[in-house]
Amino acid sequence: MRDETDKWLRPMVEAAEIREIDIMSLMSAATMPAAEADDPWLDKLQSYAPSGALRGIAWVRFGQLLRHELGWDDTYPAFPDYPEIRD
Repeated sequence: MRDETDKWLRPMVEAAEIREIDIMSLMSAATMPAAEADDPWLDKLQSYAPSGALRGIAWVRFGQLLRHELGWDDTYPAFPDYPEIRD
């Protein structure tokens, strides 16, 4: 996970823990087959696993789901502060 993603997720995860939001169900909703992830390491691991067995978490999607669950849609950034997408 990129540092920017970690920095963006951390306050939401901390708030979710205090409010006892089911973080695991949101993580599950944000998973995708490893074949869809653009990660050579997952591609290599997938060659050893049964078809469809490996899944990855789309961390930005997880954060967006968590942001919505917290009711922070209007008060918290929708994406991490990635330098390559800054205006």
